[in-house]
Amino acid sequence: MKSFSSYMQLQEIGNQPYRWKRTLFTEQVWQAVFVTDNKQKYVFKALKVGASWEVLFHAVGREDDSMGITGTQGTSAARVFSTVAKIFETFMKEKSAGMVSFTADKTERDGKSVRTKLYSRFAKNFAKKHGYRMSELDKRDEIHFVFSKEKNESLEEKKVPLFVSLPYKGAHKKESITGLENPSAGETLGFLKKIRFRQARFIVDKIGKLLVWDADNAIHQEVVTGEGWNRNETSLGIMDWVAGGKNDNKDLVIRIWNPKGGEKKSRTLQALKMRDETVWESR
Repeated sequence: MKSFSSYMQLQEIGNQPYRWKRTLFTEQVWQAVFVTDNKQKYVFKALKVGASWEVLFHAVGREDDSMGITGTQGTSAARVFSTVAKIFETFMKEKSAGMVSFTADKTERDGKSVRTKLYSRFAKNFAKKHGYRMSELDKRDEIHFVFSKEKNESLEEKKVPLFVSLPYKGAHKKESITGLENPSAGETLGFLKKIRFRQARFIVDKIGKLLVWDADNAIHQEVVTGEGWNRNETSLGIMDWVAGGKNDNKDLVIRIWNPKGGEKKSRTLQALKMRDETVWESR
C-alpha cells in the first residue's frame, strides 16, 4: 500500500511543484535547478551523447544517487518528483529530443521500490501522452528507461500553412506557404538547419504567439497581412544559422525590429535567447 499511497499523494500535489530555473541551454547541455523547503538543492541535467540525450538528476551532495529523492519524505518527496516531471516535460519540448534515456537506481536505502514504480508509471504516461515509444530495461540494481520517436515526427506535426498577401491595390490574392506555429526551440533550430539559405523570418504577437517560415518564401508584411495580424502589435524578426562562421562559439543570430513585448512572452524565443551560442539583437 505504500507505493499506492505515495502515487496518490503525488497526484494530489502534482500541480504544486517547486519553483525551478533553467540555468544552461546549449547544443550539448540542458540544465535546471530547484531548492526544496528544507533548503536541499537539486540539479537536473541533460547531456547530448551522439544523437541521443542522457538525463541525470540528483540532490547536491548526493551525486551518486541517480534520479533519487534521498533526504525527502512525504509531501516534500512528492513535490520533488512532481518538479522533476515538470522539468523533464519542458526539456523534451524545448529540445524536441528524438531519443532520451535515464536510469533510476534501485539500491537506495529508503523507499527503493516506491521510487522505481513512480518513475515507471511516469515514463509510461509521458510516452503515451507525447507520442514516444518507451522501453524499460530492468537490471539488478537499476532500471533503464529509453524514449524514442521517429526523426522529424514532431517537426512535421508543427508545420502549418501560413497565408500571405500584400496590403496594396492590385496585390496578388491570398496564397499560402509552409511554416511553423509555436515551434519549440529545438524544432526551430532543426528547421533552420534544413532550409536552403538557413535563414528564417518570424513574427510574434503581443501574447507570444510565434510564426516562423523560410525567409526566401515571403517577407514579413506578406504574412502579417495574410494572417490578419495587427502590425502595431507584432514584432518582426530574422534568424540566421551561422554555424561554422568566424565566431566558432556562436551558431545563431536573432534580430528583432521594433519589439512590441510579445517576444518576452514567447517561451521559444526566450529559450533561444538563453543559449550560450546565440547572438541576440533588438533594435
